[in-house]
Amino acid sequence: MDKKNLMISCSCGKCNLLIPKYDNRGRERKYIQGHQFKEIPKTKEHKNKLSEIRKKNIKDGKIKIWCSGLTTETDIRLKNSIIKGSKTRKGKPNLKQSETMRRLYAEGKIIHPMLNKPRSEETRLKISLSHLGKKKPKLSETRKKLFAEGKLISPMKGKHHTQETKLKERLSHLGNHPTTETRLKMGLARKGKKQKVEWSKKIGLANKGKHYSIKTEFKKGKNHPYFNNYSSFEPYTLDFNKQFKKVIKERDGYCCQLCHIGIEDLHQLNRRLCVHHINYDKRLSIKENCITLCNKCHTMTNHNRKHWIQFFQDLLQERYNYQFNEEQNIIINYNKEMN
Repeated sequence: MDKKNLMISCSCGKCNLLIPKYDNRGRERKYIQGHQFKEIPKTKEHKNKLSEIRKKNIKDGKIKIWCSGLTTETDIRLKNSIIKGSKTRKGKPNLKQSETMRRLYAEGKIIHPMLNKPRSEETRLKISLSHLGKKKPKLSETRKKLFAEGKLISPMKGKHHTQETKLKERLSHLGNHPTTETRLKMGLARKGKKQKVEWSKKIGLANKGKHYSIKTEFKKGKNHPYFNNYSSFEPYTLDFNKQFKKVIKERDGYCCQLCHIGIEDLHQLNRRLCVHHINYDKRLSIKENCITLCNKCHTMTNHNRKHWIQFFQDLLQERYNYQFNEEQNIIINYNKEMN
């Protein structure tokens, strides 16, 4: 039997075509030309390797690109392809033009493919995972300029979030505390900036009539841990006058007994000296129960009262030899005062 007449099927296993077993030179064949690569699936690594080899060959000049150095003026083929492309796109909107697309969406000429089609939980999870760790892109200067000029309008302008979206946002932010770096940045950004009067009025009106949260509701009035039988509403005694205050300030050297700042420094810091009742009783205005503090330190004493009573009593006992018992009551030595 002649070698030329012998026929076999291509061993790629996909085309099922018959080919002569031997070529014109008498060599044995197994595949149709190019079919030997069909068995090997091209992986990403293989494709990248091929692209690198191709780039290298182009640099070396082994492979020449047909359109390298050609322009619409020098080559007719490029000119014709551009004309054909412009004819096919005639009357269709350019995807890059966001304003035209918005207009067409508003008019209903173009319908979004995902309209009224909610994404599945799998796709949502994939999107959220892809965005993890990525920072939100900052607005470019051109976009900022367009927003300022009023050429670009935010899609949420004049619209309000629903209660559901507000709840979702609140739950998503729960437990996310800013780092010390971000807090510092925020502090530096706000430094020297005061809230506008209009905004403060708006916030005041918005919060008018609103009650505290359920967690803090039980702490109001008599249920508060620092409740002192409404002593803050009671007036001061007649003994607590300018002369008495002057005596206490002179005793303490016109200096805050907590931060140790004098009068000269207090004026620079926009602070003033106050006379504080150690046991928080306005009716007991005596030397043993009063101490000089600046207004900033005075506000600090409103919390953790037991600690501050003990602290100031120990301080006066050390400096002026005043006597106090274990129950934090004052022991007055009448014999000493008479002498």
